[in-house]
Amino acid sequence: MPSLVRILVILLIIIFTPSIIYAHELTDDLIIKDDMKVNSDVFFIGNKAYNHGLIIGDLNLVTNKVYNLGTVYGDLITFNKISEIDGIIKGNLRIITSKGNISGEIRKNITALARELIIDKGTVDGSITVFSNKLSIKGDVNSDIRGRVNTLIIDGKVKGDINVFAKEIKLSENAMVYGDLNYSNVKKIKVPKRFIRGDITFTKDLFNLDLIKRYIHYFYVLVKMIFMMCLLIIGAVLVSIYPKFFSKLEKKVNDFKTNLKLGIVISLLIPIVSILLILTIIGIPIGIILLTIYIILLYLSYLPVSIWLGGKLLKKSNSLIKIIMGLLLIFTLSFIPYLGTVIKIITIIIGLGTLYNYFKSNKRVLKEVMS
Repeated sequence: MPSLVRILVILLIIIFTPSIIYAHELTDDLIIKDDMKVNSDVFFIGNKAYNHGLIIGDLNLVTNKVYNLGTVYGDLITFNKISEIDGIIKGNLRIITSKGNISGEIRKNITALARELIIDKGTVDGSITVFSNKLSIKGDVNSDIRGRVNTLIIDGKVKGDINVFAKEIKLSENAMVYGDLNYSNVKKIKVPKRFIRGDITFTKDLFNLDLIKRYIHYFYVLVKMIFMMCLLIIGAVLVSIYPKFFSKLEKKVNDFKTNLKLGIVISLLIPIVSILLILTIIGIPIGIILLTIYIILLYLSYLPVSIWLGGKLLKKSNSLIKIIMGLLLIFTLSFIPYLGTVIKIITIIIGLGTLYNYFKSNKRVLKEVMS
């Protein structure tokens, strides 16, 4: 999935920013001759793309046809109808195509969305992640194959594991899988054991749920990491600007009972009031503003507990170090199943209560924050 997202990003970059090589009309072709060397990334939209030379960077293409006979030091990212990939790709191959034929050398990984993908006497040093109607392996794959295909044909060597949803699996006399074959389908497929050095595992399933769950998990972890990094930056900036405010806020967290009660009331009351205001039609603007403030407060509610927790661990440190340590500890604990969810809920509730408690007991808080 990250690979498909990257392809879409590349398309947006091509459309909205200047390119190194850009065809103004669809009838134009890109031709990099065998004596040519390009010392940067290449972006191209056109009819056909021919690379016989050397590209010291990424090759990004949106074309009808692609022919690569040269060497690309970076990634080859392409959206096209027909792909003929020969030569050497020292990076990754990210491809969306109707038919892709790979007879060259891919030094890293392949991520493909294709009607038909053929590894024809080529070599893939990394793994293959594919969503295709038909995948044919006639060359060598030195790592794993994963994804979803209707028909999988092995006529070469696969040195890693195969983890796929496949309706049909065919192995020729030249086939050899050195790892395990793990496949899922609505019914079991007869696979000759003599072609598989590892184990053969069948899972009866309409969908490859394990793969879907894995991608969802990866996305969840990525979102959490982004959330943490943004909060770390925001916390560091606010502490640097308002050190006195956070110093007093840290002490205010100690009033646990009051903060807990206030936090529960606020976390339940604001959404209810906001929804009721929105339902009155007239109160829609106020309801939306209130919900926006609520979301911001939920985000910032981690900061009071973080600086307090960091203070318990590093009493003599400054506020910046405390808040960073506290946030890192909370987010590390949040990955623990079940317990992590409880910790996040308690952190948010106490944080909301602390913020309200502080602002309520300090009528001149704005002057203190700005001082």
